[in-house]
Amino acid sequence: IAVARAQEEIKLHFAEPISRATLSRKLHCNADYLGRIFLISSGLTVTAAINRTRLEYAAKLLRGSTDSIKEIARFAGFNDLSNFRRRFYDRYAVTPHVYRASHRFGLHVNTE
Repeated sequence: IAVARAQEEIKLHFAEPISRATLSRKLHCNADYLGRIFLISSGLTVTAAINRTRLEYAAKLLRGSTDSIKEIARFAGFNDLSNFRRRFYDRYAVTPHVYRASHRFGLHVNTE
């Protein structure tokens, strides 16, 4: 139950400052316990799940908005643009700029 509640909190609050510690306080459980059961249940660390959710939201915005990449990074919960770019590249194997351009002009590159 704690894992499902943590996943729901991540979906609802990913753009806010959120971490394993803040989630565990909100769910009234030990942070180490939450981390262990989350990893066993989902195959991801809490931090990885937060970042994946943020990146998926950023990718959605890149496909459908004209906001700047810096704004999109901020909307998705990344305070550091270079960290966002590095994590985005690690996840999608292209930069946010190339990702946006490939979707804008119908040149979608399969990044999944």
